Amino acid sequence: MPSKLFSNQIETANNLIYAFMNDEFSYAMLIALMQSGKTGVFMLVGAELIRLGFIDAFVVLCASADTELVDQLNNPKEFWRSYRKYLRNDKHIDPDLVDEIVSNLEDKYSCICGSKLKNSFVAQGKTLFITDESHYGQSCRQQLDAFYKKMGLQPDGSESENGHVMLSVSATPFSEMID
Repeated sequence: MPSKLFSNQIETANNLIYAFMNDEFSYAMLIALMQSGKTGVFMLVGAELIRLGFIDAFVVLCASADTELVDQLNNPKEFWRSYRKYLRNDKHIDPDLVDEIVSNLEDKYSCICGSKLKNSFVAQGKTLFITDESHYGQSCRQQLDAFYKKMGLQPDGSESENGHVMLSVSATPFSEMID
């Protein structure tokens, strides 16, 4: 992931943030080409929704076992570096405060990939659940489906339990498009 958030990523993230915060929906899909910056977009959405007080935490779910992807999601250091720059340069937040904000947000980010979806998880208040590579969860009775049911999440667009919100992310959204 580049150490800079690009204007198209920021614009896309702001559109999603606005829609979530204005109760336009509790479920959204982010569909974009491979290597187009989806990770930066969804990480920015999660971080900003916490910073703005809309959610308490965000979790990235991924049923893929691709080691490079799992490593990127478990270690988003490049995103946090980019986010610091974004807060200083775009939001004009004092650099000393930026470090405090990002440190707080890093503690509210989780990633659950592959077989870890079977483990128990307790949400920290109102949570944004981001399903990366969501096409891996296209069928009932798969790991993602079981996780959604356990957490009371509704990937059909209806309201989830506890006010949780969802963002589905994919470059190949065939199952979402059919629904």
